[in-house]
Amino acid sequence: MFLIALEVSAELTKTEDLNKLLNETIKTFGKLDILVNNAGIFPKSPIRDSNFTAIFDYVFNVNLRSVAQLIHLSVPYLTKTNGTIINISGTGNNETGI
Repeated sequence: MFLIALEVSAELTKTEDLNKLLNETIKTFGKLDILVNNAGIFPKSPIRDSNFTAIFDYVFNVNLRSVAQLIHLSVPYLTKTNGTIINISGTGNNETGI
């Protein structure tokens, strides 16, 4: 038995990239047994930063929206295999940006 690795580059804030990620996985392996959401960002952005809202939106889109969208896209495939979803989160930095 041998293992197959698949590398797919994707910008998690782009729907077309999320579709590509899932489609390439199904094309390569023929099914989906597990979805592991393990992407997250935490840029330092003081509340007084003039770009604060744009940075907040980007963090929200990467850390939450992409997770929900990938789960939504994966459910039909995971239902067929009685698959599993694993969401991983963490805090790599406890400093505040204020």
